[in-house]
Amino acid sequence: MKKATITVLFIHILILFAINPAAAAQDIICEESAVSIKVSQQEKSRIQAIVKTGYAGDYTLDWAKTHDYKESEKVKWVNIKGYSSKTKYLIWVSVAYQRLNVFTGSSGNWNLSRTFIIGTGARGRDTPTGTWKIINKQPKGWTTPAYSVKPVITFINEKYGFHSRLYYPGSAKLYDGRIGFPCSHGCIRMFSSDVSWLYENVPLGTTVVVY
Repeated sequence: MKKATITVLFIHILILFAINPAAAAQDIICEESAVSIKVSQQEKSRIQAIVKTGYAGDYTLDWAKTHDYKESEKVKWVNIKGYSSKTKYLIWVSVAYQRLNVFTGSSGNWNLSRTFIIGTGARGRDTPTGTWKIINKQPKGWTTPAYSVKPVITFINEKYGFHSRLYYPGSAKLYDGRIGFPCSHGCIRMFSSDVSWLYENVPLGTTVVVY
């Protein structure tokens, strides 16, 4: 009797999926899209108090390698702030710890994907804080008589971008290899492999938060 009941139930399920074969998948997608990061009011206050925009280090790469927010703090902060993006990516440039944090997901449900050490604008040439978006990609980068950088990913206007450290034109020799602290003319310096990953994976229209 029990076996017959199970058989009948199984047949009913098959009939349901024959009528609407995507029914189960739609339910799963809806459930996943409804998930959001839950943070208590006390935790919100703590996170907002510890995330600062001013540089916190000693102007060495070694300091940048050993100091950063916790992953959970980064995730909570971007979700508390309610940032959105036209793509599945969100970038947060942390001036305090000289880190570029890449998140994937959507507003209220961002998760940390990658973190890169960077170099923001030097004192007097500070990288503008605010919420921007990636507007262009230049695979050949920029070249001056003194140095070249590539690739370049612009995000405020055509004057500000993510790019490699500075190399002598047409050479693999570094002209200015500083990174890990505020040292640029206003752009975001990155290691070559890191900016190449950003160029290949993060699309135009992605929100960029500099804070």
